[in-house]
Amino acid sequence: MKYSVQSSEDYPDSVTIIMNFLEYISNTGYVCNEISDLKIEYSMNSTVSGNCILRPVWCIETNLGLNYIDAKTGKAENMAISS
Repeated sequence: MKYSVQSSEDYPDSVTIIMNFLEYISNTGYVCNEISDLKIEYSMNSTVSGNCILRPVWCIETNLGLNYIDAKTGKAENMAISS
């Protein structure tokens, strides 16, 4: 038996994620010359009890590194920008 989960309509789309990412880059003063990939992935968070939660994240690959954006909130999870 397969189960599917319907995502909320409140989740930002890929265009919104890219625009928020570019705004973040602009505000921090970093120079991003290339966005080479954009894909949805999952981040696993483990709790003390051994349970885990999978959360959807956008992975944006740039010349600055891999950058993870929470798919629900649109906020940066782990920005791998090197100076």
